[in-house]
Amino acid sequence: MFSYAGRHNVGRIKGVDQLYSVINGIDSLVNDGAYDLLLPESDGSGAVVGNQLSMSLGIDPLNQFEPLIVFMTRPRARGASISSALTGRSGMIRREFQPTGIIRSMEAFGTQAVLVPLAEAQQLLSMSDSTVSSLEVQLLPGYANDDTYARIRAFMGPDFTVKNRLEQESSILKIMQIEKWVGFALVSLMMVLISFNLIGALWMIVLEKKRDISILRS
Repeated sequence: MFSYAGRHNVGRIKGVDQLYSVINGIDSLVNDGAYDLLLPESDGSGAVVGNQLSMSLGIDPLNQFEPLIVFMTRPRARGASISSALTGRSGMIRREFQPTGIIRSMEAFGTQAVLVPLAEAQQLLSMSDSTVSSLEVQLLPGYANDDTYARIRAFMGPDFTVKNRLEQESSILKIMQIEKWVGFALVSLMMVLISFNLIGALWMIVLEKKRDISILRS
């Protein structure tokens, strides 16, 4: 759960390392502010927020005095009691981040997501430093083909899901395909209507000039 200036909303959080923007160029999609997850001048960490979540929370990247507060449920040990109030330990993990930028829509990132440094996300999720959920790679020119993807899938095995950029942006591609067919249908309908109107107009001209045509023939 995210809280900013008295507003609350839920979303996804994604921890990334320093090379994340180099791999996919996501820093070029920052619409407001800058892509900056590491703040050496302060003790905190930065966060890049998705467009939809930023609008619902009213996030202003230029406001350096209002932090983005993240609440994460603390995992319970197996067989532990629910009553954390008796032990004096809160059931939520709380972290504060400084919003540094707002990113436009990108399916692989999500409009309801927040980018934070990998170490901070691992602490929020109570995971070890060596635990990650995905690995994003960038292929050299000439290697982004089906043969490379097939070899990567064969090497990783069935326990891992391997997706290229097109598969990660599948819903956007589907929307683009639908838009293309809708545009084709609209243009076709316009051509049919224009053809009928043109034929009808010529036919009416012929009917009106029928007497003149007969005189001209004579």
